[in-house]
Amino acid sequence: MALALAGLVTACSAGSPADPASAPSPTGDPDLWREAPGREPYPFVTPIPPLAQTPVDGVYRRDYPAGGDPIPCRRCAPYRLDSGESVLTLREGRFGVDHPASAFRSGGHYFVDGPRLILINDPNCPRTRGVYHWTLRGGALTLEVVEDDCAFDLLRARYLSAAPWTVAA
Repeated sequence: MALALAGLVTACSAGSPADPASAPSPTGDPDLWREAPGREPYPFVTPIPPLAQTPVDGVYRRDYPAGGDPIPCRRCAPYRLDSGESVLTLREGRFGVDHPASAFRSGGHYFVDGPRLILINDPNCPRTRGVYHWTLRGGALTLEVVEDDCAFDLLRARYLSAAPWTVAA
């Protein structure tokens, strides 16, 4: 029985997106979604956006100066506003968020509707849409929350809108 349970735990945890060592970063390779269709975000809701350029496409970084050092945490709420560098990748209707110091990663799909950025299919908020007003000026992407009922005390909304994101060089 113990051997069967150990095998089940190993099988369930191998390749888990919660395991940063086994999951490819959605932000590391700008062509990840196009070259690895199996890595497409899961479509909790449909339709999903086509692989096509959007006005917000790019890799953005932010170094948030919160207090204390972040620690890797597998059971913490997602989108904690930890100090350190975060990366936001928006590419052809797919988004990725990566905070290496805390080992947090997420991703999903997005649509751009004029000045609105609409996030869907985030595994942390699988059936919730996040709607943001976006502006891109002087190499800085600013996201203002219009509506985002993602659980965990609205952490995703706070995380994405806490400070501007700078276009990565």
